[in-house]
Amino acid sequence: MGETVQPVTVHVAAAPSSLPVLRAVVAAIAAAADLTIDEIDDAMIAVEEAALLVLGHTSTELTFVAGASDGSVDMFVSGDDTKGTWSAKDLESSLAFRILSGVVTNLSIDADRPGLQFSKRSATS
Repeated sequence: MGETVQPVTVHVAAAPSSLPVLRAVVAAIAAAADLTIDEIDDAMIAVEEAALLVLGHTSTELTFVAGASDGSVDMFVSGDDTKGTWSAKDLESSLAFRILSGVVTNLSIDADRPGLQFSKRSATS
């Protein structure tokens, strides 16, 4: 079983150009947690899809929090403000949400502000 990684918080501009930074952070944490290459790839897809969903509803900053324990990487992506309507019903019908829900566990939507919480668990844990 991989090592425990204390939660890491990263603040980036609310722009598509920030997504590689989030992917790199989650890849490093997932690797430390001993996830397989495919599971690490799923975690990177998940953070990117979650960030894209939040990007559509926030204007200045994304916050990404990730940590690992017991073979699971726990992640939270949120925006600093709400631009437009943040609706769970609208999110759940989007392709990005369906992709996200297919590669993670424990997916939940923050009802108060743009934010998604989810985990990627190792199949061997």
